[in-house]
Amino acid sequence: MKLWTQSILWIVSLLILSGCDGITPTPKENAVIDSTLPTVVLTKNGVIVDMNTIAFEYESIEDPRVSGVYIYKKSPSKDVANDFKYLSTIENRFKTHYVDSHVQPDTKYSYMFKTFTSESESSPSKVTVVNTLPVLESISWIHSITGLPRTAKIIWRPHSNEKVNYYVVERKTLEDKEWKKHATVNNRLNAEYIDEDLEDNYVYMYRVKVVTFDKIIST
Repeated sequence: MKLWTQSILWIVSLLILSGCDGITPTPKENAVIDSTLPTVVLTKNGVIVDMNTIAFEYESIEDPRVSGVYIYKKSPSKDVANDFKYLSTIENRFKTHYVDSHVQPDTKYSYMFKTFTSESESSPSKVTVVNTLPVLESISWIHSITGLPRTAKIIWRPHSNEKVNYYVVERKTLEDKEWKKHATVNNRLNAEYIDEDLEDNYVYMYRVKVVTFDKIIST
């Protein structure tokens, strides 16, 4: 019985220790600031910007005391008190890259980094301000071929951006108040759409949007 009880206690202890190992470190409210710890410094080309992604590269951290990096972010806000908020933890000092995919096109964000140990944090890094790229423009040229029996053929110049996955064709008549999605055309190089079974003596208007592989919708 005694051996059985000891076995149960040993298993429970292992489970508790295993659970603790999986906890991601986060900044402490009253963290001790250690000015001797290295700060994060971005490389010369340390920021790569897209419409919905910002990637960072920083210099290697050699100090063996460092456990990882805390990342802070300030998003656009009308709130005067808007300040940096904890974003994420890099738990390995040998990592030198971070990607933030929670951003909007044509928006300005600010970032700050701190290294940390089990007992303290470094001074803040320099603030990096980044503006994401604006929303992708749609196709540059579109043309309609008329005179077809109850049919409209729309052609356009294929989009030059290789990130384009497919086209969305929207349609509107003079009676409609809003544009409506009418069809999708797959493949960036597929640059035509044929609309059939149209009404006689009707005016139809068409416009095209592009959608990228990462779900960005153009103007």
